Amino acid sequence: MGAFAIELLNLDEDRIWEEVAHLLRLGFHFERTPLLSDQAEIESPIAGWRVVFTGSMQQGNRDEMKNQARSLGASVQSAVNGKTDLLVVGEKAGSKLQKAQNLGVRVLTESEYLEFIAG
Repeated sequence: MGAFAIELLNLDEDRIWEEVAHLLRLGFHFERTPLLSDQAEIESPIAGWRVVFTGSMQQGNRDEMKNQARSLGASVQSAVNGKTDLLVVGEKAGSKLQKAQNLGVRVLTESEYLEFIAG
């Protein structure tokens, strides 16, 4: 992806938008990445944490929960790895739960997570 970004910098503006449109047609989704300075001002229990959501959520949908976590200063990951701070599990969590347990990642149920962020 880094080489692609460098290539984009060498294109004129019209060509850049053509490339962006092409990525969107391929199914890529773009999100605004909060500035580090914005994240530092957020006071929440998960500010600065790397969080993964998995399974079927019962008290909200996963996309809403991800957006809420971002607004609370967390970085939302799609997969569990050694840098993950928290895995939030709904029903039928699957292989991400096993991987988190193997890596020693903190695991909270959906209800526990909602209580945790409420303070």
